[in-house]
Amino acid sequence: MSCGSVPRALFLSAKGATQAGSNEKGGFSKMDVIIGPLFTVINLAIQFYFYLIIASAVMSWLVALNVINTSNRFVYMIGDFLYRVTEPALRPIRRVLPDLGPVDLSPIVLILILIFLQMVLANIAASLI
Repeated sequence: MSCGSVPRALFLSAKGATQAGSNEKGGFSKMDVIIGPLFTVINLAIQFYFYLIIASAVMSWLVALNVINTSNRFVYMIGDFLYRVTEPALRPIRRVLPDLGPVDLSPIVLILILIFLQMVLANIAASLI
């Protein structure tokens, strides 16, 4: 089963599940049934947030270059949603990073942090499953 960019370590293969997740009786423990899907859902949420950050950055560029107009109600609603979703995570990073004028590196830093979190979760899931 393939889900785009979701790491394969988060999914149980039939061979690996019987070897790594089996208990003395040859079946799965209750934790194996919960941990695999839990890590998959967390990873998908991180991936979705990754795409929201990219959409927010592209939207801010388009507004800054006057390609799209925020006086359009639909465009304003999308921009406001993306701002409200991404700003709580970007604001602390902006406080730490030096001011580079019109260049905002905080989305890049947040994307790197999210990629690091995905790798950590994949390693934890691989060691538990």
